[in-house]
Amino acid sequence: MISMKTLMRVKRIIVGSLGVVMLIIFGGCDGNNPPSTPEITASDTLVESGAQVMLEATSLDPDQDFVYWKWEGEGTFSSTTDYTVIWTAPEVVDTQVFTLTATASDKKDASSSSSIDITVVPKKIPTEVFEVILGDSSDFRSPPFYYNLEEDFYRYQVLYLGSEIDSQGRITRISIMSPVEILQGGYHSFALYLVAVDADTVVANFEDNYGGANPMLALHSQSITYPEAKDTWFDFDLSSGFDYNPTKNLLVEFYWKGSTGVTVPSWGFATAQPRSNGSQFEDAVEGAPDNWTLYVKLGFER
Repeated sequence: MISMKTLMRVKRIIVGSLGVVMLIIFGGCDGNNPPSTPEITASDTLVESGAQVMLEATSLDPDQDFVYWKWEGEGTFSSTTDYTVIWTAPEVVDTQVFTLTATASDKKDASSSSSIDITVVPKKIPTEVFEVILGDSSDFRSPPFYYNLEEDFYRYQVLYLGSEIDSQGRITRISIMSPVEILQGGYHSFALYLVAVDADTVVANFEDNYGGANPMLALHSQSITYPEAKDTWFDFDLSSGFDYNPTKNLLVEFYWKGSTGVTVPSWGFATAQPRSNGSQFEDAVEGAPDNWTLYVKLGFER
């Protein structure tokens, strides 16, 4: 027969164990988990001095809290608190590796971090500078600076054939021309991308026009201003030179979001097949191909 003293001891053990279990259960409910380790992607990891790199970090919070961001490292960030930022490489005289860190935090300051290395090389000194003009000024349309009251945004691609460019070297400038005097236009979150492709026409899907290649971010600016000018080249000096070989065709992409409400028409010319593709809808996946492309001037170095 079990004595009363033994029964009381067993009862205390059971009650104590239940208390520990309840503490673990309820303690877990009140606990806070940090966001997952950030995954960082970069538009490029080997660039020249002064080049711009698009960085994007992603993280999920297991408690579904809002995720706050902080970027750290040498160089200049367009923002240190957004999940997508533009990083401008410092000037270097010798090749250097820069470590950039993204930290994801929740409202209770629980955090996790990860880093990415970007290699920066000195800027090349050209021995020759020349220009190539493509097409003619026979027609004009609104892109890439078309203002729409409802959707103040534009994504626009134009394609040039290697046989038209017929030059090899580093593209460091792209210029376009307006056919009429216009009010001064301001365009925000402006970006310009370049990519070499095999296709000689464009289709509606923007990504498909890359042909599996990664477009290079050649220029990013918080805001650009298109001046009041007619039949005068407007230059986009690229922060990242683009090495081009005419065995490939060249796809140029313009992007902007938000403006001062002015449409700037551009000179261009008709083409036999679709050579441009654009959309004024934000986050557009597909555009409207057109048998037309911009009259442009490419500035080369080599």
